[in-house]
Amino acid sequence: MMPETPENLGQMMMLLGELRGQVRELVHSVNNLRQDVGTVFDKMAAQQNLPSDVARNAADIAALKERVGKLETTESERRGAVRFGAALVRVLPWTVPFAAFGAGIAFMQRVMGT
Repeated sequence: MMPETPENLGQMMMLLGELRGQVRELVHSVNNLRQDVGTVFDKMAAQQNLPSDVARNAADIAALKERVGKLETTESERRGAVRFGAALVRVLPWTVPFAAFGAGIAFMQRVMGT
């Protein structure tokens, strides 16, 4: 054993202070680790609903695909009608005079009796 001299007491007090500091640092490290583990557990708990969320999202995506398909079909039909209407508008100015001329000839033939 060491004799209790003022120098030895001072060294022992310094070692005790270092030990207290290391213990305090260890306590802080354990508290930080506990918080990190708690965060991990919270994130894991939040992931428990993930399979049902994925299934719900898959159903929503399927419904959206169906709606988009219907909208594309409707848009395609609309484009076809617009193109047909545009073609009719381009052709009508030429067909109306010819139809009137043909109707006039038919009427003349009927009136004249030939």
